[in-house]
Amino acid sequence: MITRRLIELLTERGWNVQLVDRRFSSEVADVGKLTVSKLSSIPGLLVRAGRAFRGSRDPIIYFVTNRPGSFLIDWLVLRLCGRRRRMIAYIHTVGFVSLAERGSWWANRVREVLSRFDDVVVLGPSLIRDIEKWVSPEKITVIKNPARSPAKGDSIRRGGPLRLLYLSNLLEEKGVFDFIELATRLAGHGTQFRIAGHPGPADVMARLDDLLSRVDPEELAYVGPVDEGGRDDLFVWADALIFPSRYAYEAQPLVLIEAFAAGVPVIAYDVGGVSDLVEDEKTGVLISFGDIDGMVEAVSTVSGDSLSQLARGARRAYETDHSEAVYISRWTDLLNRGSQDEWSS
Repeated sequence: MITRRLIELLTERGWNVQLVDRRFSSEVADVGKLTVSKLSSIPGLLVRAGRAFRGSRDPIIYFVTNRPGSFLIDWLVLRLCGRRRRMIAYIHTVGFVSLAERGSWWANRVREVLSRFDDVVVLGPSLIRDIEKWVSPEKITVIKNPARSPAKGDSIRRGGPLRLLYLSNLLEEKGVFDFIELATRLAGHGTQFRIAGHPGPADVMARLDDLLSRVDPEELAYVGPVDEGGRDDLFVWADALIFPSRYAYEAQPLVLIEAFAAGVPVIAYDVGGVSDLVEDEKTGVLISFGDIDGMVEAVSTVSGDSLSQLARGARRAYETDHSEAVYISRWTDLLNRGSQDEWSS
């Protein structure tokens, strides 16, 4: 989604953008798995990338990955296609330190890949720490992920029962079981919970169905997948977004930025790059990774006044760093540095 919006915004400003789609997973559950279909798609990717590298003189923005299999494909593409134009790495997740720790061969490949770029764009401090061993500071630019401004205003708290939202894929690593546990522990206390997102594996859905059968539907409801308008409605409804992800490679999840845009604070586990977004007691509450007791305590003790203060902080963070106007302005500034001839040969 971020890729598509970046292309749209650059095109609107006169850049000639050509997308070389390198996605190998059509479903979230397939990410990180090696399949025959993924292997068979590599030759086609190399051909498309080679043509793009030899095309116009515009800079190349390359989304660099750090899952081992995908990283090796990046290494192969960059090695075979050479370096004929200005190269900008766009890094969305931590993981290069972990790759390098696999052994000296991997460490050398990380160094080789990152050294091929003239500029490196990252989302925040956690990603800088992940690459600073191989990339000099003057090459690094921070451009935080954007989100559109909601069409239905903000959800600054105005009283009533506490309303908590889970909005993500229903996967264990995204923390859906933690949210279910939170709802179970607080059942009967007047707090309202809503779960929205694409259905997950059978065990997740069975556990969710069991819980739904035992609680008041006014307290907990699963609303299923939602479109853009449905997301806006949920953010207007919610007092806080619960983000109990256990995914080690979290960077700047779009749902957190959408929450900020709507004035909804976030209560989240401190995992991956989430702390680059959620400032504890300013835009939300950070909980130690996997600490469900801490999550229950945070929800149980939060007050209406503190939620309103956090909501205003969340909205300010959006306007300062995550609006589409700020995002494209920073990208345009980066792309306009130097002349195109300087990077062509």
